[in-house]
Amino acid sequence: MAADHYGNDTAGPAVFALWFAVLGWQLQEFCRRALYSRGRVFNALANSILANTVRLGLMVLWGAQDRLSGVTALTAIGWGSFAALVPGLWSTRDYWTRDLLSLGYTLKNNWAFGRWILAVRWPTGYRLSFTPC
Repeated sequence: MAADHYGNDTAGPAVFALWFAVLGWQLQEFCRRALYSRGRVFNALANSILANTVRLGLMVLWGAQDRLSGVTALTAIGWGSFAALVPGLWSTRDYWTRDLLSLGYTLKNNWAFGRWILAVRWPTGYRLSFTPC
């Protein structure tokens, strides 16, 4: 039996391409949300437009070359995210600091907000998990 018959030739490349898309997307999304939370909506919007323009451009290019597939679409997502990550990091450079807050302070402030989310979400999740199909 030839070696090319082993493994999954569909899921394997897709899962491998997924790490690139997820890594780039999460980093770019963090910068974008930091901009929104600081009230810099124009910068966040420009960052989103840049990422999506690169993604769309790559997919149009690869589609014209008849190379478009799920793997190339994931790769386009990754490249779009990394293209927007560079200006995203530059736009958020004033917010990066070496002064870390204490763990107790962070937990106290996060719990002050998180308990309200928990109070709203828990009953909904509890009800949905016991609803018969």
